[in-house]
Amino acid sequence: MPDDLRLETRFTQYENDTNPDLPIGDSSAKVDKESAAFQQMNRKWELVTDLLGGTDAMQDRGEKWLPRETKEDPEDYAIRKSHSELYDAYKDTTEKIGAKPFKVPAKLRVGDQLPAQLQGISENVDRQGNDLTSFCKNLFTESVRYGMSHVFVESPQLIPRNLKEKKEKGIRPYFIRIHPQDLFGWQFTRNESGEFILTQIRWREAREEPDPVNPYQEVVMEYVRVWTPTAWEIWRRVRGSGDYRPWRSGKHNLGKIPLVTLYTGWESFMMASPPLYGLARLNLRHYRTFSEQCNILRFCRLPVYYASGVTEKEYKDGVEFGPNSIVMSQNKDFKFGVVEHQGNAIKAGERDVDLTERRMEVFGTTPYIQRSGVQSATGRHYTETGRETLMQSWIRAGEMVMTDAYKLAAEWESSDGNKLVIPEEFKVEWFNQFNLSYRATEEIRALNEAYLADPPRLDRQTWFEELKRRDVFDEALSFEEYDRRMKKAFKEARKAKQDDAAIVTSKLSHSGDPRGLAAKENPPSPTGAGLDLKG
Repeated sequence: MPDDLRLETRFTQYENDTNPDLPIGDSSAKVDKESAAFQQMNRKWELVTDLLGGTDAMQDRGEKWLPRETKEDPEDYAIRKSHSELYDAYKDTTEKIGAKPFKVPAKLRVGDQLPAQLQGISENVDRQGNDLTSFCKNLFTESVRYGMSHVFVESPQLIPRNLKEKKEKGIRPYFIRIHPQDLFGWQFTRNESGEFILTQIRWREAREEPDPVNPYQEVVMEYVRVWTPTAWEIWRRVRGSGDYRPWRSGKHNLGKIPLVTLYTGWESFMMASPPLYGLARLNLRHYRTFSEQCNILRFCRLPVYYASGVTEKEYKDGVEFGPNSIVMSQNKDFKFGVVEHQGNAIKAGERDVDLTERRMEVFGTTPYIQRSGVQSATGRHYTETGRETLMQSWIRAGEMVMTDAYKLAAEWESSDGNKLVIPEEFKVEWFNQFNLSYRATEEIRALNEAYLADPPRLDRQTWFEELKRRDVFDEALSFEEYDRRMKKAFKEARKAKQDDAAIVTSKLSHSGDPRGLAAKENPPSPTGAGLDLKG
């Protein structure tokens, strides 16, 4: 199963089998073929997905994100990779940004005036138990991470006998959130007014089904769903094969594809880029830099022993040393000691890691201070400059997408001839009252610059308290709690994995170099050399 195929518990079951009168794609067609535009976007999404997967996902990708050095031994690389830990900066930052508009629940303006058929949607938007606020939060967070996210408005293909039966069975439209890495193909045209109109979309789905061979086991079945303005198809993957075959199909009378897309990194129609991709690259840099730091400490913390003036007999017999032994020689010029690192490279690496971590912290404030460059669609001035911040423009776009989703639900309910009317004042509303004046955003820029200086001109607590005063951090979050979380995250990221056993005693042996002796394996450094990073 492809790595980017998410497992879904929901799946629309249609009562009618494949309609022989409906032209369906050739069974030999590659319905799962990804479009070139999707592949272009997915190059950036791969990094985002792996960062969200944490240390395990990054390590599993091996040289994709942690290149092997020239002539680096595969075994040494495997050890270095196992010591490489990911600090979840991208995941944590986007999660906080995604939750910001929903510290106050999403609400419906004049929601009490909605037609009765749509009244229950907000309580269970996706038929999986997510209410309006939870669904919007997940949609928004996903869009912040990937640059876009889709809402497909589904309607059960069941025709009730009357409105009473419809209400009793809970038959109504519902919303499906489609992950951007799942919707991998689309076609579109432009109408006379220049508007882009989708003519086909294809996306992946998967479901757990009982194993036909073993009734106590489940198997994951993979599907591709295809929608056009008048028809739908479902293709199922043949078990043990990469091929898909037509499974079910049907027609619908909506006259359009019920899909709306939330953009936070819009590039063109159905094309987007992660708006915080710079943070993702910084997170990757931190992962690699920290790997190098752990690797150098792995060697610098363990001393290299040297000896000179050893007699030929002593050299052949070998010299044993340990905590309960004394190294002696018959040669009066005999020397034995420890070569230790000066630590300059370690300090330089420490500064680089520390600066990267501060840059990642600051990057999370970008949506609150960067201007979108356009006014709102309603002409409302959100700031003294008449422009929105990125955060405000994203929120407004999310409100419009969810409002349009409700309108599509009304169209589904009207497709049987009984037209539903949604009040003109109706709107899905998200919390948007951030204290982000133009002056405040300029102050935040200055605070960030001071915090990023080398050395910092502003300590972490002052930086935090000043940004909190400007509504970047939640009012209920104390510095002590923020600092505890950050230190815990950094500590987990810096925790290198140690060997299961410590070597207490080593024996000097012939290394093939008659001019020197060295221990291949060494006990821990008696100096206790290590890092003491800030944060």
